[in-house]
Amino acid sequence: MLSVELISDFAALAPLLPEWLELEAQLTTRVPSKTPGWTLTWWRHFQRVGLKARDSLHVYALRDETGRLVGLAPMMLTHRPGYGPIHTRELQFIGADPYVTQLRGALALPGRLGEVVDTLADYIAAEGSCDWVQWRGLPAGHSFAGNGADRGDAFLSETALSDIDLVLPLGQPWEAFRDALPKRTRKVLRKCYNDLKAEAIAYSIRVVTAPEDVPAALDVFLQQHQSRAEADGVKPHPNVFSTRESRAFLADICRHEASRGALRLFQLRLADEVAATRLGFLLGDQLYLYFSGYDMKWARLGVMTTLIAEIIQWAIANNVNLINLSSGTDRSKTRWLPQSIELSGGYTYARALKSRIAFMTMHRLRGTKPATAVEASEPAEDCREAG
Repeated sequence: MLSVELISDFAALAPLLPEWLELEAQLTTRVPSKTPGWTLTWWRHFQRVGLKARDSLHVYALRDETGRLVGLAPMMLTHRPGYGPIHTRELQFIGADPYVTQLRGALALPGRLGEVVDTLADYIAAEGSCDWVQWRGLPAGHSFAGNGADRGDAFLSETALSDIDLVLPLGQPWEAFRDALPKRTRKVLRKCYNDLKAEAIAYSIRVVTAPEDVPAALDVFLQQHQSRAEADGVKPHPNVFSTRESRAFLADICRHEASRGALRLFQLRLADEVAATRLGFLLGDQLYLYFSGYDMKWARLGVMTTLIAEIIQWAIANNVNLINLSSGTDRSKTRWLPQSIELSGGYTYARALKSRIAFMTMHRLRGTKPATAVEASEPAEDCREAG
C-alpha cells in the first residue's frame, strides 16, 4: 500500500529534490522533462497567474511502508478563468506548452508505474480538487481497470495523448551497428560522406559542454531551428522556440544542465561553419536527443543525417548505452531501427454533473472529443495552448 503526499508550495519542494534525483536516475528510460531541474525551471517560466488561467503547483510523492519514494507526479492544477466563482479545474502534468516539453508523465521505480498511477488516481478522486485529470505517460493500454467503480470516476482513453518514444540501444562497435542498418539507410550514409569528399569539404564535430560556451552555441541553434522551420519545399517543422518565453526557458535549462555536466550540444562544422546543431542531454549512460536545426545552404549534403551518424559514433566511443531519439515516428528517426516504447494517455473525470459538463465543454472548445479508438495523429491541445 502506497501513501500519497501532496506538495503545493514551491519552496516545500527543496527537501524532496535529492530523493527526486535518485528516483529519476533509476528510471529504465530517462528523459530530461522528468528531472527536478527541468520541472522547476519550467514552473518559473511558464506558470500562469492571470484572469484567463491560473496554475497552482500539485506535486504528488508516493511512498511505500518504509518511507521510500516509489513514485512522483509533478502536476499542476489549472483554473479557467483564473478567478471567480464559476471556473473549471484541470489537473495535468507540468509541461503544458507548445511542444517545448516532451514525454510528460509520472516517475516510478521500474515495474511499478501502473501501481503508482492507480494509487494516484484513487487519491486524486478522493481529494476532489479537480473536474478532470489529463493523464500522459501511462503504460501502454493502461485503463485504471477495476478502480473506476470504487473511485466513482470515468476513464476515457485519448489517442492524441499517447506517445511513442523511440530508443536506440547501443553496446556494439559503430561498424557493426552501421552494417546492421537497412540497405537504404546505408546508401544514404555513404552518399552523405561521399558528397563531402567529392566537394573537398572538411567536416568536424564539436560538442559544447562548458557553461561559458552555451550562449553563443544556443544563438546559432536558434537561428538554424528558425531557418529550418521557415524553409519551403521540405517537410514542415514548427519553430518551437518562437516566443520570448520559450527561448528564455531554453537558455536557463541549458545553463542548468551545463552546470551539472549534463548538456551535450552537438555541432557539425563544414568548412569552419556550423552547418547543423542537435541539442542533447546526458542522463547517466543514456543520451536524450532534443530539437535540432541546420543552415539551409548545407541541406543538399544531408547534414542532419551526417550529424546523427556522428552523434551515434560519439555515444559509442563514450560508453553511452542508449540514445533516446524522443517521441515521433518520422523517417529521420526510424531509419536507425530504434525500439518503440508505447505510452498511452487519457482522462479521468468526476461523475458529478458539473464536472461532466465542464469536461465535455472543454473538448468542444478544443475541437476534440473523447475517444477510445484511434482517431487522431496530432498532439492534443493542452491547457496552455487552449488557454
